[in-house]
Amino acid sequence: MSPGVSIKPTDVGKRVTLQYFTDDGDRREAVGFLEHVAVVEGEVVFHIRRRDDSLLEVPLRRVRMGRVVQ
Repeated sequence: MSPGVSIKPTDVGKRVTLQYFTDDGDRREAVGFLEHVAVVEGEVVFHIRRRDDSLLEVPLRRVRMGRVVQ
């Protein structure tokens, strides 16, 4: 994984937080449950289920920091 990212595929089901960059370069933060880690077209993608039940897909290359939270 990238520096600053301690989330692993074995963390599926755990609550995580991610700081990531959007397409416009804005920095955002997401908190939710790690639902799935996939490789899409050769790129690792985190699937985060948020409180409003939306599913956020964030490619690893856009993640600034990520960790499991309690």
